[in-house]
Amino acid sequence: MKRFMARITPLPVIGTAMLATLGLALTACSASTTTTPPPTSSASNNGGGGTPGSGGGQAANLTFQVNFTGADTVQGSFASDEWQIYSCSDFAKSAFAWNIGIGPQEGLPTTVGGKLVNFLLSVPTGTFHGADTYTDVMPAGVTTEGDDFSGSGSTMTINGDGSGNASFTNLPGSGTVSGQMESGTVTWTCS
Repeated sequence: MKRFMARITPLPVIGTAMLATLGLALTACSASTTTTPPPTSSASNNGGGGTPGSGGGQAANLTFQVNFTGADTVQGSFASDEWQIYSCSDFAKSAFAWNIGIGPQEGLPTTVGGKLVNFLLSVPTGTFHGADTYTDVMPAGVTTEGDDFSGSGSTMTINGDGSGNASFTNLPGSGTVSGQMESGTVTWTCS
C-alpha cells in the first residue's frame, strides 16, 4: 500500500506543474502580440534604470563608426535601429540596454567596410550606473572575417545623450591569428 501511495502523491504536483506551465505559455503567447508603446516626450531621470519610452521623445537610432587595426584592418560605419524603444537619453540610462550591449550581438555579424565584424560591448547590470566610463566591456572580444581576438584592456564611455565611444588595445588573436594583435575604436551617435 505504501508503494501505491508513493506513486499517487506526485500526481497532484505534476498536475499543478502542468497547469502552471500551461498558464505561463498562454501568458507568453498573449504577451507576444502586445505592441510596445512609442517613446514619450516627458523628461525623466531615474538614476540608471531608464525604461523604454520614459523620456526624451526621440527613438534611439544609432550610427557606429568602426576603426580596427592590427591583424585585420576594418574601417567603416553601420546604423542600427535595435534600440528604438528608448529615447537617446533613456538609452544612456538603461542598465537593461547596456547589459545586452551594443554593436552586432554575438553570433550575428554585420558588414563594415566590406568585412564581417562581430563584437559585443557590455556593462553588467550590477555595475552600470548611467553615463560614465567603464572598463573591460568586451567580454567576448572581437571577430573580424572569422578571426577571433579577446582579452582585457577595453573601455567604453557612455554620454548622457546616448552617444559614446569604446576602445580596445592589443587583444591577442587565437587560432589562425595566434600571436597577432588587434586594436580599435568604435564611436557612435544617437539620433
